[in-house]
Amino acid sequence: MSDREIPSLAVKRLQEIRKRFPLGENNIPALLNILEPKVALFPERNLRFISKVAIQFPTLAKEEELDKLQEQWRDLLYANECLKHRDQSATYMWFDFNQVNDGLNQPKFDLLSKLMCGLLALPHSSASVKRIFFSDELNQN
Repeated sequence: MSDREIPSLAVKRLQEIRKRFPLGENNIPALLNILEPKVALFPERNLRFISKVAIQFPTLAKEEELDKLQEQWRDLLYANECLKHRDQSATYMWFDFNQVNDGLNQPKFDLLSKLMCGLLALPHSSASVKRIFFSDELNQN
């Protein structure tokens, strides 16, 4: 492979990755910043934002649960439990919110916690991306 072919091959592979994994402002990777406690507990955050995230993951949040999920997302800002979580890890915070009950001893953030813990469990890499880079290595040899 010549030196001129390598940059065009790299551009081609990057274009393939962008098609498979859109990384724009309104796509899944950009939406996942809400997992962080400082973002989730920020008072000026968008209250309708959780619905955008939830509809991307129908196995974690059913369509008929979206209103209740929205309620829990709104109530999160006013929960006393939030104060102790601002400086903790996302994993600890969302797991801990699963244990919070309301005055009737019912789970207060069950849907929200389930969604966030599910998002935290997403794989951090993709086999298809690895295949693209592996195919580049084979093509270069």
